[in-house]
Amino acid sequence: MVRAAPDDPELTLKPDMKKTLKSEKIKVREHNGKYEVQKFCDKGKEAWSCCQCRDKEAEGCVVKVVDKKKWILSSYTS
Repeated sequence: MVRAAPDDPELTLKPDMKKTLKSEKIKVREHNGKYEVQKFCDKGKEAWSCCQCRDKEAEGCVVKVVDKKKWILSSYTS
């Protein structure tokens, strides 16, 4: 004997994954070069060697997306 589902629209018998699977992704920007005196163009002025930006406090040119909830299994210390 099969029972019919109740007429409650909120009763779906499925878990609400929106509450449990929240992603915490952040963008981290950094430079992969050095802030040094330029060698080729505008000699004597300082700039980043990776993107040639002259502002020392500028955002990085390399963007990484880091997931805070992701497990790191490559080392024991992290």
